[in-house]
Amino acid sequence: MRTSLLIALVTVLIVMLKGEYWYLGFQMSRQCEKEAGIKIYETVELPRSSPIGQYRLFWAQSMPSGRPDGSWFSRTSDDAYRMIWTTTYLIGTKPRDYEQGNTLSKSHTGIYRWSDKKLLGEEIYFVHHYSCLFCDAPAPHRTCRSNKIDLTTAVFKNAH
Repeated sequence: MRTSLLIALVTVLIVMLKGEYWYLGFQMSRQCEKEAGIKIYETVELPRSSPIGQYRLFWAQSMPSGRPDGSWFSRTSDDAYRMIWTTTYLIGTKPRDYEQGNTLSKSHTGIYRWSDKKLLGEEIYFVHHYSCLFCDAPAPHRTCRSNKIDLTTAVFKNAH
């Protein structure tokens, strides 16, 4: 009797601790299959003589955009192109500092030609941050972001 009660208690505890982790992992996998990836709508051929073409494409320091969605942006030194990114928390809330918690977020990055505000390319990926009893900050995470393709080099040809 005591053994079966102990086994039941341990099982319930494991399910309570890991249930949300498994659920968020499942939700992330579903979202990644539906939406994640890189889409290129237009490429820009940089002349090799331009400072951008000769060197690595330089994005200035990022700063808040001031838009209600809480997005951030960075721009090229000549302000011809901007990269704007947003993070939306689908499950859970944005952690403060190094706070750990189970969250699922969607990240969207877009590169725009600023003169006509045209979207040249975008990347969407999802991140699952999860709690860990014996982990140091920051919270561990899983993502479906592709490391094979870089959005900047996919949009800008001759960028290094």
